[in-house]
Order: sequence, then structure tokens, then C-alpha cells
Amino acid sequence: MLHLFFDKQPWFRAKRYGYGAGLPIKWQGWVLMLAHIALIVGLGISIGD
Repeated sequence: MLHLFFDKQPWFRAKRYGYGAGLPIKWQGWVLMLAHIALIVGLGISIGD
């Protein structure tokens, strides 16, 4: 299963203007983005108490 994360194609679309990456175009990019959002929300909830 780990070999699926080592795909040579990009996970995120390149932006036309500015820095950074655009929206995910592969399922690995969506998993990474959702994990990042879950981490931020989890930290916000745990620190907010």
C-alpha cells in the first residue's frame, strides 16, 4: 500500500499566479490536505480548552 504514495506524478495542480500549489488532482493530495485540516482543527480544539 505504501508504494501508492510514491507516485511520480504531481499530487497538486500548479498555480498560474503566485506561490504554492493549487487544489489536489490526485487522491494522495486530497488525503494529505484532509489530514492537514484535521490536524489544525484538532490542535485548535485541544488548545482552546
